[in-house]
Amino acid sequence: MARKKGYDYFENFVKMADHSYQAALMLEQILLHFDARVLQDKLDELHKLEHSADLEQHEMLDNLFHEFITPIEREDIMELAHAIDDVTDNLEEVLLQIYMLNIRAMRPDALEMVRIVVNCCLEMKTAVENFQNFKKAPDTLRQSILQVHTLEEQGDKRYTDAMRHLHLTVFNAVEIVRWTKAFDTMESCCDSCEGVVEVLERVMMKNS
Repeated sequence: MARKKGYDYFENFVKMADHSYQAALMLEQILLHFDARVLQDKLDELHKLEHSADLEQHEMLDNLFHEFITPIEREDIMELAHAIDDVTDNLEEVLLQIYMLNIRAMRPDALEMVRIVVNCCLEMKTAVENFQNFKKAPDTLRQSILQVHTLEEQGDKRYTDAMRHLHLTVFNAVEIVRWTKAFDTMESCCDSCEGVVEVLERVMMKNS
């Protein structure tokens, strides 16, 4: 009798990372075609995607509790799963802040920031896809990791420029507070992508 194939943690990491990337694409489209009147519906759509990502994480952790042998250390599996989940959570948080703060029109610098977020999520996903073969092709994974770090730095610069432009052009204190919170959550998306690849880096070091 053929042995039943074990649970594929690497495949599940990729699924979770793809949820993050799809959420980033969805967020970008919502902001590009921004309409405050349908924001509640868009938030519901994004939440469904975030919930699907949660289910993937729960499935992984449930298997982890029942398996004795895992491809990497159990603590590393949990840390990476939580790190990827944080990316999707932060993407939803961007739209949630825009909705709660009753932002009625989109700023061009927000669109520039969300484009960096999308690219960062794509590179994070690529890094996760390359993770399974990190022992055979470490340079490939390192390149993706380096690209995420680079994009995170670009996100920091865009955040700084956006905040300066906000304070130079807006004189309504409430509007400044609104956009400060919105920009903060966008910048957190890039930070969380970097958090994922930092976990990958640590796992590589431990297993090299």
